[in-house]
Amino acid sequence: MRNLVTVVVFLVLGPMWTFFALPWLMETVFLGVFAAPGLQLQQFIDEVAGKLFVVFWLCNVSVVLLWVIRTMQRRAPSAAKVAAMRDRWWTAASLLLFAGLVLSSVMILLRFPQLSPGGIILLLALLLTSEVLLFWLPTVFASRRSYRLAVPGAQLFPKSLMGG
Repeated sequence: MRNLVTVVVFLVLGPMWTFFALPWLMETVFLGVFAAPGLQLQQFIDEVAGKLFVVFWLCNVSVVLLWVIRTMQRRAPSAAKVAAMRDRWWTAASLLLFAGLVLSSVMILLRFPQLSPGGIILLLALLLTSEVLLFWLPTVFASRRSYRLAVPGAQLFPKSLMGG
């Protein structure tokens, strides 16, 4: 039950980050970093916040739900199975990051080549932050029993915070 509550909490917090916090950060805090000659700033922000990060959020939600379903259905019969799930976790995280980079390249960098190097670095940092908030944390807190050990860094959190 605790795992289900955790998933629901992250499914609520994820859209808040994606639809409200990211656009606000881009329009207020980091506006100057994205500014470049010839760049239509509002159109750029609408593309990034309205399309790129929404698609990335949907990808993360899908993979997290698959992870949770996979780890809720079974108990790890052995350490070898947990190690295999660790490999799957790293594969999923790598594919999500790769998808984010490809989406960034196609949707943003090809449409807005005048984006400053600082803007590109910030965009990648926001993408990585989104990966942490939308994939890593939900898999840390929603993994059950010994599958928690498959998620890197899960050991850093006290057992009382963990579900399952």
